[in-house]
Amino acid sequence: MTDTSRCLHHRNKCLSQTVESTLALLALYIIPLSPKVDDSSLGSDFKAWLSEWNVLWQTAKQRFMDAMYIYED
Repeated sequence: MTDTSRCLHHRNKCLSQTVESTLALLALYIIPLSPKVDDSSLGSDFKAWLSEWNVLWQTAKQRFMDAMYIYED
């Protein structure tokens, strides 16, 4: 693994930790639902959105890692 690859891998890992911990905080604590809004559907929609966003993030992260390793070859 080259120095550039190591640096990119490290940055990707740090970014991933930030994104994943932020998603967890958003889902659990930070974004309150207004008491004036019927939160039965909104809460499930929000959790579905976070879940989909997480899947997209994981896909993007894996594609980045794959591209980095292809570039090294």
